Amino acid sequence: KTYYKSCRHTVEKAVQAVDDEVNMDEQQLKSKYPDWDITGFSPPIVEFSRSVDSYCPNHYIIGVNDGFIVIYVYNEDGKKVVQEKTDISAKILTPEDQQALSGGIVVDTEEQKEQTLEGFSN
Repeated sequence: KTYYKSCRHTVEKAVQAVDDEVNMDEQQLKSKYPDWDITGFSPPIVEFSRSVDSYCPNHYIIGVNDGFIVIYVYNEDGKKVVQEKTDISAKILTPEDQQALSGGIVVDTEEQKEQTLEGFSN
């Protein structure tokens, strides 16, 4: 389980152990995954959790890069990556819109993303 502090969402993911992990004890697993907390150890099931100071992958962040509007997403480690570069120049936007984009506009759905982009391209 990963808890994302910025959006307060928890994302759960089931992962099959690789061969060298199958017979590890709790201490060995803690050593192998130092960024995770073991919250349940009942072989064959081990539950890990962590908190990430970021948004989960279920959000879009609309911002500006090199003078153009860019869509970012966060990967499951909380790192921001470019999903799409648009051809919408930030220079044509109002000062208020430029300010909002400089901090990044967070939207939750593909539809909200498209609506926001349409508003900037009109």
